[in-house]
Amino acid sequence: MPGVRIFALVPPYTSFGNAPFTLRSAPSSTSADVSASFRMKTGSLTHLLQVGVQYTYGSFLNQRIRNGGMTWLPAAVEGFAPSDPSTWVDPNGGWTATEWGGEVHLNADVANTAAYAQSSISLGSRVVLSPGVRWGRWQGWIDPTSGSRFEAVHDAAFDPRVGLTVNLVSDGTWTAKAHWGRYHQDMMTQMFDRAAGSDVFTNQEIWYYRGTPVSDPATTFTVQQRDSLAALGLFTQETVQPLNQTGPVESYHQPYTNEWLVGIEKQFGHTAKLSFVYTRRTNHDMVALIDKNIATNYTYFPLVRAGGYGNGVPQPITPGDANGHYPGTNGFYLGGVWLPNNELLQRLRCRGEGTCPNLVDIPGLTYADTASLTWNPNYTVTNAPDARRSFDQFQMVLNVSKPTWGGSFSAVWTSLKGNLDNVTGYTAPSTFDAGPYVNLNEATNDYGNLPNYANLEAKVSVWGNLPLQMQGGLFWTFRTGDYYSSTFRLTSLGIYSYDVIRLEGRIPQPVAERLDYRLFAPLEGQDMFILERGRYKMPARANVDAHLERPFSVGGRHLLVSMDVFNLLNRGAPTDIQSALNYGINPWGYSSANIANNAYFGYALQRMPPRTFRLSAQVRF
Repeated sequence: MPGVRIFALVPPYTSFGNAPFTLRSAPSSTSADVSASFRMKTGSLTHLLQVGVQYTYGSFLNQRIRNGGMTWLPAAVEGFAPSDPSTWVDPNGGWTATEWGGEVHLNADVANTAAYAQSSISLGSRVVLSPGVRWGRWQGWIDPTSGSRFEAVHDAAFDPRVGLTVNLVSDGTWTAKAHWGRYHQDMMTQMFDRAAGSDVFTNQEIWYYRGTPVSDPATTFTVQQRDSLAALGLFTQETVQPLNQTGPVESYHQPYTNEWLVGIEKQFGHTAKLSFVYTRRTNHDMVALIDKNIATNYTYFPLVRAGGYGNGVPQPITPGDANGHYPGTNGFYLGGVWLPNNELLQRLRCRGEGTCPNLVDIPGLTYADTASLTWNPNYTVTNAPDARRSFDQFQMVLNVSKPTWGGSFSAVWTSLKGNLDNVTGYTAPSTFDAGPYVNLNEATNDYGNLPNYANLEAKVSVWGNLPLQMQGGLFWTFRTGDYYSSTFRLTSLGIYSYDVIRLEGRIPQPVAERLDYRLFAPLEGQDMFILERGRYKMPARANVDAHLERPFSVGGRHLLVSMDVFNLLNRGAPTDIQSALNYGINPWGYSSANIANNAYFGYALQRMPPRTFRLSAQVRF
C-alpha cells in the first residue's frame, strides 16, 4: 500500500495513510576478549603490564523499502483531502506528483581484530610512565542483492600511545597528567557501502501522473504499468536524484584520531577534588566516495540567485541580508554554483545545431566552449584528501563529598570544526546521497562549526539528607545553543528560477541573466550551505531537575519511594531548528510567499520536553 505525503522539498514531511518506507535495521555482533596482567617490582617500585587480544564479528542488515513501490505526493492545495484523490490534482498542470526509488538494500559483515600491550612503569616515587601499543585489523564484506558476497575493504595498522602522571608534591594532593594516543575507528558499513558491486542504493525519481485521478488513495502502479502509461504520455519523469554512485576501493586506510590530553588535579583532604583538563583531537584518513575528475567535470558560475519561478523573468537586484535572502524579490543568493559539464555540453550542442530553438542560451558560454568542456566521472572509495575535523575541549570539575551532603560543579568549553561531521564522507547520511566529493555543490561553504554540540555547558548538582528521613537533590544544567546552518536544496522542478549575476557598465551595475532551471537536473536534491557552515546558534537553554526519596520498612522489607521532576521550571527552548531556506508545503505557488520569503527558516521543529513527574517505588529483599 503506498504512502501519501504532502510535497515538500525538505523535511519535516506530513504523511497520511501508510508510511512511505518500511525500515528494517538488524545489527548483531559477537565478541571475544582475552587479557592477562603481570605485576613486577624493581626495589620498592611496582610496574604493571597488561596484554590482550580482542575479536568482534558483526553483521548489519539495513533495508529501506518503498511501500507500494511508489508514494503519492499531492500538493497542499485549497480543498486538499488526504482520503479524496480528486483533490490531489494540480489545478494548473492537471497532474499529481509521485515518488519512486530511493531504496536501500544493505547486507554487510565487519570484523575488528586487535592485540594490545599496555604498561605502567614507575620512575621514582612520583612519576609513572604508561606506554602502550595496539595493533588492529579491520575487514568489511558486502552480500549484494545481485551478485556474490565479497570483501570490500581491509586494513591493518598500529596505534602507539603514551601517558605520564606526576605527583607534584610529596603528599599527592597535586597531580599532573599528560597523554598522547592514536585511536583507529572500528569498521562500520558506511565506510564501504559504496564499493563497486555493492548494489545498495537506488536513485530517487519524481514522476507526474497525468491520467484520470484515481478513486482510491491506496491505488498503486508497478514500474511496468508506469512505463506503459508513460508511453501514452500519462506519466512523465520530472527529476532523478542520483543516489547509486559507486566505485572501486583504492588505497584504503582506516580512519583514526590523534588525541592530546593534559590535566592537573588538586585533592582537598578526603572530601573534595578540583581538576582541569584540556583535550585536543584531530581526525585523519576520513573515508568517502570521490570523483577523481571532479575538478574538470564542472563549470563554475560565481554568483547565482534563486528566486521567482521557473517561467518567470529576472527580478531586480537588491542587497541581501545576513541569511542570503534579498527582500522583495522572492529568492536567495546561492553564491557560486557548479553545473555538470554533460548538461552544459548537451545544451550547447543542441543550440549550435539548432535542434532546441525554444531553450535559452547559457550565460557566458557558446558553442566554441564544447571543445574545452569535459565530462568523465571516475569514482573511487578512498580517503578524502582534504577532509578536516578538529575537536578542542577545556573542562573544569569540582566534586565535594561529605557524610551527609555532596555536590559537584562542572564547566566545559568545546570547539568542533570541520568540513565533515562524520568519518564516512556523508554530508547527511539520512539522505543517502554520495556526499560532497561527488556532489560538488555540497562542498560550498562546508567548513565551519559542526552540529550537535554546545560551545559552553555548565552543570551544578547538590544532594543530601533532608528532614523526615528524606534525601533529595537538585540538578541544574545550562548549555549554549547548538550550531546550525542555512541551506538551500537545489531542484530542477521549475519551482525556482536561477539567474547568473554579473556586473556591467563603467559604473558597475548588477545584471541578471536567466540560467535554465533544467540544467540543474543532475543536482536534484543536493543541499548547499548558503553561508559558512554553523553560522547560526540555537537559543541557550537551562534546565532544573529534582529528586526526592524516602525509605520505609514494611513487613520487614525495605521500601524506597521516590519522586523525580524533570524540567522543573517547564522551559521550552528549541532543540531542533528548520535550517532550510526553501522549506514549504506549497512549492508551486499556491501560498508561495511563505516559501519564497523564507517564512519557515529558524522555526523550532522540536523543543525541550515539558515538565514531567515520575513516581516510583522499589522493594528490596
